[in-house]
Amino acid sequence: MNTFGYDTYLSPATWRYGSREMRAIFSEVNRRRHWRRVWAAIAQVKCEIGLITAEQLADIEAHVDEVNVERSLEIERTLQHDLAAEAQAFAEQCPVGGQTLHTGATSADITDNADALIVGQALELIRSRLAALLRAYEQRITELHRERLVGLGFTHIQPAQPVPFAYRLANHAQDLLRVLWQLEGYQVEAKGIKGAVGTGADYTTLLEGTGISFREFQERVMRKLGLSALTVTGQTATRLIDVEYMSILYGLAATLHRIFTDQRLLQSMGETQEPFAKGQKGSSVMAYKKNPKDSEQICALSAAVMSFHSMAGYAAANNLLERTLNESAIRRVFIPEAFLFTDHCLIKARKVIAGLVINREKIARDLRTHGDFAGTGRLLVHLQQIGVPREEAYRMIQSCSLQAQEALVRGEENPLRDLLLAAIHALPQPEAQALTAEELASLVDASGYVGGAPELVEEFLAELRAGLAAYPAADTDTGESVF
Repeated sequence: MNTFGYDTYLSPATWRYGSREMRAIFSEVNRRRHWRRVWAAIAQVKCEIGLITAEQLADIEAHVDEVNVERSLEIERTLQHDLAAEAQAFAEQCPVGGQTLHTGATSADITDNADALIVGQALELIRSRLAALLRAYEQRITELHRERLVGLGFTHIQPAQPVPFAYRLANHAQDLLRVLWQLEGYQVEAKGIKGAVGTGADYTTLLEGTGISFREFQERVMRKLGLSALTVTGQTATRLIDVEYMSILYGLAATLHRIFTDQRLLQSMGETQEPFAKGQKGSSVMAYKKNPKDSEQICALSAAVMSFHSMAGYAAANNLLERTLNESAIRRVFIPEAFLFTDHCLIKARKVIAGLVINREKIARDLRTHGDFAGTGRLLVHLQQIGVPREEAYRMIQSCSLQAQEALVRGEENPLRDLLLAAIHALPQPEAQALTAEELASLVDASGYVGGAPELVEEFLAELRAGLAAYPAADTDTGESVF
């Protein structure tokens, strides 16, 4: 068999991105083994209805796993047709039953059903990886919720009201859980066994005198494969099937991109830090750097997965009349690479979330610096309650806040409380003049200004744990990812 070294082009998915398990699913051997599995299922039904003998079937079944890619490629150099070459290579191994392998079939009867089986395997691995990531989230959310860690929230990437860290992670995990539900509810449909243009004409001829209709023949084959068949097709299954599962991967990629862009922003502020291994270098020249390289990699590969969705759309739009080859070559690119890149992103994501360093002192310092601004909403209500007109109170708070923000830009400590106290004492209302520094501090303290977030976190955790009940921890392999 050919081996490929580093002296020729290799796809990054061949060795750098993705796991051994996902590469095995999309390997040439697995692909051809699934072709042979489809031929074998057809042969089993042919044997049941008397079209081939038990000896012929046994011969075919005995050689299903004996894939010889080199021999098939040798034949393909002459035939210029990969499926026909594999059929010939398979038939050479089956001297008794080989000549019956492809009778009645067209290439897409074999390849499309095999593709459905392979994509099903890949989706199952993605589902397992996603469950493993969500388990890491469940552990971190639980830990931070018990701790009641509160940090600054950000809108427009500017300081806003406080947000519990557990609540922010729950916001991320909720989107991931939605994708898990989509994966659980999705099943790949397949072409079925319908022949050259989808009408089953050749099978109808083949089945004459057997008492078995083309429809029943197809149903028996598909049951053996564990697949459901589309009612109507051309030579191939509709390529909208690719768009469907690629849409799920698109949503997952978009979610991962958002999550790990958030992580990169928080790391730039010093509030979090993705794991940094012993001996790791953040930069080849800036020795002090700890770059969020895993988070950056997730964002980059997620962008690639999202771009593959448009390739699936192209394939669906250009599978013209009963079939063209516009979609064949591009499907060889976007299907395996979309799954391999998604696989890699999920492995990296679990690593980052499970090992995420939370810099609590920096979070507390940022909240002290900017949190008082968020607390002025409570102060505004209090001033109205003691008789200060709302517009007057609003303008006073705004003026003090803008002065305080300018001081922060100059690198000074936040003077907001002192500015507010002086301004409040200048108001004519006696209760305003009597307000103490301690009372003001209590009013603007934003550390507990989180509304119903704690209860919402607990509600989400219950939902998440229920969603993960079908995924025992032992079944959620984290995979390997060196780079």
